[in-house]
Amino acid sequence: MLTSRSNSKERGFTLLSMSLWAVILFGCLGLSVDVGRLFINKNEAQMYVDSAAMAAATRLNGTSAGLQAARDMVNQSANQWDFGTRTFGTTTVDFATAANPQTWVAGPNPATGYTRVRVSTSITQRQFFRSLFSHPTQLVRSQATAEQAPQGKFNQGRFRLRRLRSARQDLISA
Repeated sequence: MLTSRSNSKERGFTLLSMSLWAVILFGCLGLSVDVGRLFINKNEAQMYVDSAAMAAATRLNGTSAGLQAARDMVNQSANQWDFGTRTFGTTTVDFATAANPQTWVAGPNPATGYTRVRVSTSITQRQFFRSLFSHPTQLVRSQATAEQAPQGKFNQGRFRLRRLRSARQDLISA
């Protein structure tokens, strides 16, 4: 008689524990999907700004027309994000000189001496599972710089290009 009473108190424990673990498992699965998409979109945005900065640097020639051609190269980029379904909306292009590489200007006047270009973009990614709790969107930022460097001892071409750095900024909640 005593054993049946203890069995009746323990009935349903398996159902409760399996329900709890199922909720935890699905929560981890949802978080991994959101974080995975975040990393993929960050990588797509970084590839976009890297290629756009390198392409824009090829157009710099010390004139205002060269600056405009560099901006046009960035705007004409065919790169997209979210697995190639969405275009990059907010992209900024800034320029700097080799003599003053820390001062970035969007529209320098006069345009002489500007050999560095910085391309920045930000995208807002919709979260699927995290939106159930508090964060419906996530802001992803990427930035890259490129520079025209004078050619060394090779006589082919006027300039060679080099990527200065790729600024990997933290992901900031929107």
